[in-house]
Amino acid sequence: MNNKIIIITGQTATSKTDLAIKLAQYYNTEIINADAVIFYKYMDIGGAKPNAKELSMVIHHLIGIKEPHEDFTANHFMLEADKIIKKLHTQNKIPIVVGGSQLYIKALLRGFFKIPDTPQGIKNKWRKLLKENGSKYLHQELEKVDPESAIRLHPNDSQRLERALEVFETTGKTITEFQKEHQFKDLRYNYIKLATFYEREELYARINKRVKIMVDMGLEQEVRSLLGMGYTPENTKIMKAIAYPEFTKYINKEWSLEEAITKIQQHTRNFAKRQTTGLKSEPEVNWLNKENNFNEAVKLIDSFLND
Repeated sequence: MNNKIIIITGQTATSKTDLAIKLAQYYNTEIINADAVIFYKYMDIGGAKPNAKELSMVIHHLIGIKEPHEDFTANHFMLEADKIIKKLHTQNKIPIVVGGSQLYIKALLRGFFKIPDTPQGIKNKWRKLLKENGSKYLHQELEKVDPESAIRLHPNDSQRLERALEVFETTGKTITEFQKEHQFKDLRYNYIKLATFYEREELYARINKRVKIMVDMGLEQEVRSLLGMGYTPENTKIMKAIAYPEFTKYINKEWSLEEAITKIQQHTRNFAKRQTTGLKSEPEVNWLNKENNFNEAVKLIDSFLND
């Protein structure tokens, strides 16, 4: 069992947390969060953070550990997760890593690849274009040179869009090409990757329902609180996560409540589509049917652990 970990990932709104808790209880182990928004404090509802009852059922790591203005990169995650995994392995426990943020999971499994430094002139160019035209313009430019990265990245993810364009202009190679070359490196862990899955129509219905539940739980109050602390989508990277920019527009009276809800639903559906596309490109993913996915997961994990 040494060096083995279990990955639970999949589309948003497919009950990854519920499955992970059941598996952690069954295997007497602990959960490591790999969802970017959940690393941060004060973002409980919009980030779909496990609630107090769920957190009391098994030990969770890397939840609510950072202030919204603090960076917690994929490299930070890899280093912190490594420490937890090492500790759990000494206790003969197999860690369960849970989340939909594939960049963080890939960093944990494969480490990082070296990209040449970008000249300041190129950085300034794309920073200027971002300021003048917005992140959607950068997304359109990325689609022209690196469509695979454009599929993975949200049109509002200005930092990663800017970086991808800088890399291409500096090296003549796309980040996707660098990533594919890096895939040949040795894996850092022996792992099994399970992904929760719903067909599109049912998935979209679940997403639409979950957004309405988030609103009922107090999403507006959560966003108002963050804005009151000085965090905005313009000055805080994590506030660009879905739900926060949309409700900021509602609070600022740019959109109606109905418009904000509709936009969150739409952006979440688009995100789920990108998640599905990305995961389907990974041959090692074990897809779990929505029915009896716990039993199916146990069979796959038992086979992995006994191998």
